[in-house]
Amino acid sequence: MEDASFNAGTQIAVHVDKEIQDLISPFLERRRHEASLILAALQRNEYDAIASFGHRIAGVGLSFGFGQVANIGAALETAAGRKQRESIRALAHDLATYVDAVQVVFD
Repeated sequence: MEDASFNAGTQIAVHVDKEIQDLISPFLERRRHEASLILAALQRNEYDAIASFGHRIAGVGLSFGFGQVANIGAALETAAGRKQRESIRALAHDLATYVDAVQVVFD
């Protein structure tokens, strides 16, 4: 699993099986889009939707080998269950920042 600490402008290397190379760009784009959908859901107080996003993000993050994406997803699910608005906002930002920072290395 990659390092959990990252900031805008930081590059994070993640090693992924080259057999799924064609799936990675759409995977990352979808996570970027989900970050904005989460913020929109937060404006509407749709905590169940946010929890569903978090659960799905956690699952696909693990499936694709992106441990930090999975961690963010799990944290989103928990924060949504507790209706922690600021945590949800910060986690959506973290997801978008991570997607922008990740550098995929295909093995």
